[in-house]
Amino acid sequence: MSANWDDTDSENENVVVEEKPVILPRARQPSIAKSLEKAAILESSVHGSVKNDDSDSDALSVGSEDLDDMIDLEAEILTLDFDTMTNMKKIISQFECEYRNIVSEFADVEIFLISLDSLIIECAAHKYHNWQLAGQSIVLTKQVDRFLQQFVDLGGKFKLVVFTDLGAQFARDTILSFARATVVAHLASGPFAKDLVYFSSPADPNWAKYLIDLTPSFLMISTDNVTREVCAQEDICFTPQLETIVIDVLSRSIPIVPLFSISVNFVSVDAFYIQPRLVVKHNWDSFVAAHWDCNGELLRNAKNPSVSVKEYKNAAELWAKIIADAKASGSGSENFEALCCAVLLSVLVCDRRGVERVYLKERENVKRGLDVIRDRRLLLNTAAALLEKANFVDSKLKLADFWDGRMVFGIFDEICANELILPYRLQEEFAKLHQKAGLSFPLAVDTNERLFEPSPEAKDPLTQLPILYESDSPLFKRFVPEIARLDSGKKVKEGEVQDYAEYFQETMQWKLKPIEEEFAKPEEKIEDVWQRKRANKQRQYASRWYEMFANSLEGRGSKLLVDFSRIPKGFATRDDDENAGDDKKKGGKAWAGQKGGGGAKKGKEPAKSKKDLILEANKKTKDLKIIEGEKVKIKYGTQQGKDAISFLEKLYSSLDLPESRALCAFEITIREARYLFDHLQGANNMEARRNNAINLVGHLKNCFVEHWQHLEDKQKDQVTDLWVSLGFDAPAGSKPSSEAKSKKLDLGINMIYYQLQYAGELIDIHSDPKKDDRVSGFAPDAWQRRMLDSVDRGNSALIVAPTSAGKTFVSYYCIEKVLRSSDDDVVVYISPSKALINQVCGSVYARFRQKSMTRGQSLFGTLTPDYGQSPLNCQVLVTVPESFQELLLSRTPAVQEFVSHIKYVVFDEVHSIGASEISHIWEQLLLLIQCPFLALSATIGNANKLHQWLNDSEVAKSGGKRKVDLIVYGERYSELELSILNIDKPKALNAIEGEEANEAKEKKETSDVIQPLMPYGVYMPEKLRMFSIPDDQQLTARQILHLYSMLADVDEKSKKEFEPCRFFGLKPNQNVWISRENLRNLENKLKERFLEWLEGDEKKLKTILSSISKPVDKQLEYRAVPFNMEEVASDYITPMVDELRQKNMLPAICFNDARHVCETMALRLCEELEKREEEFVSTADFKAKYAMKDEEKLLKLAKRKRDAADKKKKSDREHRDEDAGADGDDDSMGDALASQKARIAQVLEQFKVKGRRGDPDVYTKMVERMQRNAKSRESTKLLLRLFERGIGFHHGGLNMVEKGAVEVLFREGHLGIIFSTSTLALGVNMPCKSVIFGVDTPMLTPLLYRQMSGRAGRRGFDHSGTVIFMAVPTSKMRRLLTASLSNLQGNPPFTVTFLLRLLAYVHQKDVKDSVGQPITNIKQRAHTAMSLLNHSFSLVTRREAQEGHLPVQLRMFSAFALQLLRHLQLVTPFGAAKNLAELAMHLQAGESGTLLFIYLLQKGCFHRLVKAAGGPEKAKKTMLLVLANLFTTRRMSASYNPDEKTGQEGNLQVVLSGLPSELQQHAKEYNQLVTGIYKKCLAAASKDGNLVDPVFRATGLISDDSFSISSQHLVSPVYEGYSHDESFLPVLDFDRRDHRGRKIYLNAFAIDFFTHGSRELLRTVNDLPISQMWFAVHDFVVILQRLSAGMEAVARPQDAVAAAIKELFIEYDDKFRSVFGMRSRD
Repeated sequence: MSANWDDTDSENENVVVEEKPVILPRARQPSIAKSLEKAAILESSVHGSVKNDDSDSDALSVGSEDLDDMIDLEAEILTLDFDTMTNMKKIISQFECEYRNIVSEFADVEIFLISLDSLIIECAAHKYHNWQLAGQSIVLTKQVDRFLQQFVDLGGKFKLVVFTDLGAQFARDTILSFARATVVAHLASGPFAKDLVYFSSPADPNWAKYLIDLTPSFLMISTDNVTREVCAQEDICFTPQLETIVIDVLSRSIPIVPLFSISVNFVSVDAFYIQPRLVVKHNWDSFVAAHWDCNGELLRNAKNPSVSVKEYKNAAELWAKIIADAKASGSGSENFEALCCAVLLSVLVCDRRGVERVYLKERENVKRGLDVIRDRRLLLNTAAALLEKANFVDSKLKLADFWDGRMVFGIFDEICANELILPYRLQEEFAKLHQKAGLSFPLAVDTNERLFEPSPEAKDPLTQLPILYESDSPLFKRFVPEIARLDSGKKVKEGEVQDYAEYFQETMQWKLKPIEEEFAKPEEKIEDVWQRKRANKQRQYASRWYEMFANSLEGRGSKLLVDFSRIPKGFATRDDDENAGDDKKKGGKAWAGQKGGGGAKKGKEPAKSKKDLILEANKKTKDLKIIEGEKVKIKYGTQQGKDAISFLEKLYSSLDLPESRALCAFEITIREARYLFDHLQGANNMEARRNNAINLVGHLKNCFVEHWQHLEDKQKDQVTDLWVSLGFDAPAGSKPSSEAKSKKLDLGINMIYYQLQYAGELIDIHSDPKKDDRVSGFAPDAWQRRMLDSVDRGNSALIVAPTSAGKTFVSYYCIEKVLRSSDDDVVVYISPSKALINQVCGSVYARFRQKSMTRGQSLFGTLTPDYGQSPLNCQVLVTVPESFQELLLSRTPAVQEFVSHIKYVVFDEVHSIGASEISHIWEQLLLLIQCPFLALSATIGNANKLHQWLNDSEVAKSGGKRKVDLIVYGERYSELELSILNIDKPKALNAIEGEEANEAKEKKETSDVIQPLMPYGVYMPEKLRMFSIPDDQQLTARQILHLYSMLADVDEKSKKEFEPCRFFGLKPNQNVWISRENLRNLENKLKERFLEWLEGDEKKLKTILSSISKPVDKQLEYRAVPFNMEEVASDYITPMVDELRQKNMLPAICFNDARHVCETMALRLCEELEKREEEFVSTADFKAKYAMKDEEKLLKLAKRKRDAADKKKKSDREHRDEDAGADGDDDSMGDALASQKARIAQVLEQFKVKGRRGDPDVYTKMVERMQRNAKSRESTKLLLRLFERGIGFHHGGLNMVEKGAVEVLFREGHLGIIFSTSTLALGVNMPCKSVIFGVDTPMLTPLLYRQMSGRAGRRGFDHSGTVIFMAVPTSKMRRLLTASLSNLQGNPPFTVTFLLRLLAYVHQKDVKDSVGQPITNIKQRAHTAMSLLNHSFSLVTRREAQEGHLPVQLRMFSAFALQLLRHLQLVTPFGAAKNLAELAMHLQAGESGTLLFIYLLQKGCFHRLVKAAGGPEKAKKTMLLVLANLFTTRRMSASYNPDEKTGQEGNLQVVLSGLPSELQQHAKEYNQLVTGIYKKCLAAASKDGNLVDPVFRATGLISDDSFSISSQHLVSPVYEGYSHDESFLPVLDFDRRDHRGRKIYLNAFAIDFFTHGSRELLRTVNDLPISQMWFAVHDFVVILQRLSAGMEAVARPQDAVAAAIKELFIEYDDKFRSVFGMRSRD
């Protein structure tokens, strides 16, 4: 696809259409239309399409001038009439296009498509090809293999789409036809053969069906034509046909990824991503038919190749066959046989020598003539024809190196010159082939064997550095032993060049002070009395806030509050591995605080002593008293009327003795049964009785299983009678009453089916919970006790368990242990997001606030890049990864002392190591810390590999003293049901199908708005083959029964084998309670049978899938095309919430990753509730019942009487009595008013959305707190309005007060629903019954889906949760439900600036503690650094590491980094930081921009630039231009064309123009030197010492020196095994080009925002999406802030550059805050 597509923003990009074309293909010749109409279509669509040259223009078609009038960007539907518009380039430009990371769209989660025809064209477009002699197959096939393999390495799965009709276009040029045939044959004979799929054209009906069945993530394709270097024929143009594919795919709701500017890195794939939108196509079929032949024969030949080639052992034998066939045509020239001999000899030589081949020197003045060209065409056309018909089944042919034109014509020229050419060693083999080919032309034997001369040995690149600085770093010498080989013709010793820092200090009086971190600066002492009182008041206020926040998290009077006066019983000790988990062994030693395991043979118990007997008697007496007291409580509970059940259920958990618990359970059971007897008897109430009997059955189960031995006989009989009355079999030996046998509450279903269909929440997990003295408030499960043991033994642990399973509590146990052991030691809690920090702090306060802290110490502190609270004066530090990294690598003494006290680190959501923008920081932290850690996650696909890496690095760091325990638990506490919003057909679809736009919506098939969804209902056979069923996808009991029913309907064997009663062993008069383990066994058996049919009986499988999906077929169909998701979500939010309330499925969280969607949906629901209330209040019925007459008059009268009473307070007793009487009248009036108001409030509750019952005092306090901070914040005003309706929203744009209020009120039950972005997805404790996915965004990945859906049905709150898909497309639902857990990938372990920070950390001065002992010494710090350098996670996960390439590459990169740092004078020869290193480390901005900024600063460029500006205002704008070019790299859309203007640009730049001319030469010098060193160092990591792979060097057009490593190739020619990542090379190419030589344009939003200060212009002119503009501008402001602070520290106060940057920051920040409605920094 062209890099110059036009694009204009649309406000309604997410709109919908259903396209059901009946395509009637029309046959035509490739270049001749059979009608004038077709000719006109072809002419208008191809007119102006020419081969791409080196200019920035593209080859897309240009057509109708009226297109802008035909396409309304603001419209919901993109309507295209292909009778009047043919400019497909312009059409494609109407689709939103963004350059972003697309790895989450495919890695381990989804299949995608690649247009192989387009890939061949784009690979061939690279400049390093040698097409002069028909090209070289090895180069083209290598490109294709390498392109595909990089996606395979990231977990990608794809299909290679071949449109056979394009073969006619390829066939018009010999080179194109042969190249395509060779690549297809190469793939068909290799590992990608199974991925090839064939269609005739986009008009092929099977193509449409394939897209529907597969729903791929995207299609990779380009619309660019072949280049002139490949094909010189002007009339060959692929662009129109490729454009039709693009439009067709986009209209089918499938995104497009253009095949250019794709950058595949360690953990990301950056590419342009074109989003589909709603399209209505008129006259599309005839338009497509005019461009495509729909040639069925070509398709049949491709799918059913007729020529077997398994008899040919190698490519040479196949060429002999091709030559023989060509000779048979009789059309060769007199030199034909000579050419054939050259081909055979070339193939033999290439096969023997491989990539180490040598080429003969080209002879001068060689004239080959037209005959040779015809002969070459004959051979290649014959070869292409054979390859296209070849069947490679059972063939072992390798065709990657099928043709080497350079080698062929080199040999051919020698033959024609009668030179000796045939190597002696090939004489015999050549003779056989010569004979098979039927050739008679003889070749003379070359005994010198010139074709086998050894390849010239490459010089060691490490000895050819462009410059070499003296270095003597012990750390790098140890890590990079190759550093001893470094040499250069230009060596620089220390002191030989000008020291820039000395120059700045001497001539400009720069200070070069160390830049101290903000969090390390001591708090300013408050001298002013008023300020001190104000600070104390704020602390008290914060304390009250944390108490309230903590209570909402853990509850008031929580049992989890730690009593530090209590001495806990013994902890587990560091036992041998074989003793771990003894609780599972019979007779083994139990964990601390538990009873020992049973099962061993018991010996005779010793006689009890008198003391023991006395103690036993006392205990019995005490128990009797307790029982009596608890019976009184139970009796009181039974007297609570309607609230009796809820009272008794709360009481049950607090009872101590089993007798009391049994009695309480019995009383609850009787009352549950009484409700059913009173309300739900009779056959008409069967279904309602089944649903409402779940609690009763659960309590009966408890009576049978847990309390039976403690029930009285009469109670047992009553329990049995209730059981039988439900229609279940009486337990063996029991005698139910005749009343019970009448089965008045008969459920009409046996207990096995009832558990599966209705009572899945009653199925026990059997997780072995046991009381453990180490924790209070609950009994931990077996796997949780293993976590406690790991902490006790001082080990680290990787804990993988589902969300809500209960893994987080171990972090608090760890904190408790550290707090008990010391007043100085610290636990650090790493939060993945700022949203989680408040929660962790609240939980820490709730649990540990009784800890006595020493003066000046805080229990907890926080640290983020934006703020910090007591970060160095706390025992529990809650922080984010980037701040903790800064803390660990700090060289400030106070910080290092704090770090030395860290005893444990908790990494929450550790899967962020492979799924976030700062994943490399997570990895570095795990390697840097020198203490044990806990790593928690719910979503890791390759937990064993992560554990292996963590354990190896931990053993290395601790010298074998510590290890990492792996604790994996896979069962969710609560079941998770799936549902889909049952929407009507969108209006847009009605319009497309010819219905009236205003026609009433179709009547729904069901009255329910929410419809159950079985996850298997979205599966497709092809995806099951590629991805299978996700390992972590567990069906609910109801879904398992449904799956069994489907299997039983089509297979009698499965029906009998897996019948639930038989499977679980149900027998007459016997109760069988299903366990989760048994349930999973049935599920796994059903899955196995289901997947067996995938290969053995696909017909059955499809029948099952069809049956399962049938209830939601319509909904999936509606969502299968683009639709306006926001509109659908807004329209249905109110009826959906109504149903959630009706079915008791609140509270709920509705996730939408766009802030404005959250606010819009919340407001829409609020307005509807307000409208309903207004209508209700205005009714006559309400006025008659609740109208308050003369309310204002009564209130005034009451006030007057109160005022009069106040004046007579000092009167005599008589007067006081009269006043009391007046007060009594006033009170009676007030009571009447209050009572009436209470009645009104109660009746109006129906217009509010409430969760669980909450404390009204909490609501009042939260509202008051927000009102105090409201001021002019619109968000606060809106939230207060929403709170009145029980609604809230939560996103990153809210301040801490607003976020805290939403979280507290939701947890307290005052809010029934909140609309949130992903801020609440990661670990935040927001328990709810339902999770709703509102609208889809690219950020909604399977990983995030698992995190979000895990909020539903949290442990301790709900037995089950529900996930509801609201306005999510079918393709996204399918991806979310079928994706496996993603495998974590290793990150680039370090960059140049990180190595600078690491060196500075190692070589800092030793810091001593209070007694004079060093906290750390250089040896310890060097050990830490070496551990990090040697244990990158990428060394475990990447293929290049397994092959041995990556370790060498990382060492060579380190050698390069050291030389660059020396060149920039940032480190000494020994490796210590110096000069401007402080500034470089402080910036923490873009790597490349930081280092170039340092270089230009040292060269004095900025000072000269500012001086020449002629004033502070111009200096400010000049520095803005420079900094925007250095630190912003956002790309313009793929559609951007600099020649097309919108009329809004004015004086705006729109795209970055590059650095000022005064700086360009210096930047060029920097880039040249840096790339020169980089290329030499990285070449040393290759096998042969060359950076360019020998395959690509074979073209003779590219070498290490000529190769531009900064250009963005689609396929890089760097050596095999090189691991690419954009972060490795710290250069800025201001004229960067793609693989076709087109300029890559960067967005000038940072400059333009300073000019226009408008969000609207950021959207319309700078093309920034609304959801991203705040972040884009904010990131640039942060860079300015750090630059300003850094320059202020190193420069003198009056420095012109520092002043310009500071003024720029202040003005830019003020504008940013003003435009985005934030408080001023002042």
